[in-house]
Amino acid sequence: MPNPTEGDRPAVTSSQPTPSPVTPGIAADVAPDPAPRSVGQPYTTITIQPFAVSADPLKEPSLPKVKQANISQHRHSSNPSFAMGLLQDIALVVQQWQLELEEVHGQIQAIYMEGPIVDGWLEADTTAEGDVQRYRLCGLNQNGQVWSRPCAPDQLPGLSVAIARYQTLRQTMAHKHRLEVRLKQLGETLAVLRSRL
Repeated sequence: MPNPTEGDRPAVTSSQPTPSPVTPGIAADVAPDPAPRSVGQPYTTITIQPFAVSADPLKEPSLPKVKQANISQHRHSSNPSFAMGLLQDIALVVQQWQLELEEVHGQIQAIYMEGPIVDGWLEADTTAEGDVQRYRLCGLNQNGQVWSRPCAPDQLPGLSVAIARYQTLRQTMAHKHRLEVRLKQLGETLAVLRSRL
């Protein structure tokens, strides 16, 4: 008896259900069977739910704003020649003050060499008709009180020059004092600056 060919063989049907392929990364909801399934019952239904994709574009993270650094554009801040120029200018000013102070010292000595110096003023006593009767030399003592001395007519020229000489000496001494104060203050400032270097 001849063997049956492959086309004559009866089809064999498996009683086990064929598993459905599940794509990785996709959630699958499997409904449990209420009772054991027998041969001929339908397969279990599998519902596949896709991932929810947001339609909004990606937003950039909100980062704190960085304040731009304020860089000074001053050219002298890092210029060595600028500091050297300042020192040279200061040296010229100091030299000028010293020369001026020496000149003032010479003027003071010359004033003393000219003759007497009187700190006071002249007053005249007049009659009812307006004629000058006599003169007197007046001044202030250490306590601020006024003193006076009679002055002969022939002494008036010398006393007038002596009083004018005192006024010149007073102005020259004031100039000398201002120069000395400037030099002292500048020296103190430079000493403090030198100590910080």
